[in-house]
Amino acid sequence: MTSSEYRNTVYWTLQAHTPADETDLLITARRIFNNLGVPFPQGTLADAIRILSSGDYMGWSVCNADLAQQCANNGYPAIAVNENTLSFILPEEHTVAVNSPVAAVDHTIIWESGSSPSAQYFVFAR
Repeated sequence: MTSSEYRNTVYWTLQAHTPADETDLLITARRIFNNLGVPFPQGTLADAIRILSSGDYMGWSVCNADLAQQCANNGYPAIAVNENTLSFILPEEHTVAVNSPVAAVDHTIIWESGSSPSAQYFVFAR
């Protein structure tokens, strides 16, 4: 998929298929992964981190922040996770104005660029 298709699928899913009152991050994330055609582990976020960290889950690889961003820029789904947050790393060439409707979407699930010292990074490159 192209970087535009990746980005657009994430935003489209958030805008068109995510109820405004949805508070379960994993339900939202799984909906996005499903629309991307990407497998994601079942269970809690801690379970998913453990499974993805094994390096042996259906095309997912552990990586660093720079590689995750590079992969996202090339249309590969990339995420940053910590104990209670999962963020989709989006391509850098796409920016969203703070006052745009897209920017109003749940910020815990969108990661435009940068890195977090406490996050673990994974990329789906199959």
